[in-house]
Amino acid sequence: MAEQNDEQHRLTDGVSVGAIRAFLEDLKREFPESYTDMTTEDACQQLVVPRTKEPNCAYVDLLRRDSPQDVNKATVFVSHAWRYKIIDVLNTLLEFAEEQEQLKGSGKSVFFWFDLFMNNQNATVTTHLPQDW
Repeated sequence: MAEQNDEQHRLTDGVSVGAIRAFLEDLKREFPESYTDMTTEDACQQLVVPRTKEPNCAYVDLLRRDSPQDVNKATVFVSHAWRYKIIDVLNTLLEFAEEQEQLKGSGKSVFFWFDLFMNNQNATVTTHLPQDW
């Protein structure tokens, strides 16, 4: 039952601007010489998978446990290619969030549904997802 509840949350939850910034800082700290050349796939294999392998969970599940304020109902769906440079993807998300804040004032926060964080990257993602995914 808890697993089904986690799956439901991953359908609708997103990660905050703060979580995106923290992930970018993690990349810089862990891969100072190469983070600017890493693709989303590289970031997945070199940062997300090692951190989520032991609990066998999605990155968002770690955020939900360690910094629940960084997880809430998604307001933006992120479409990207895994071959894109992760720095470009993350900076685009941060720029978008900043523009939204300027347009809306200090209103609603932006939360991104970004498959890198929302899907368990340790599993064959598509084989276990329900049809409504």
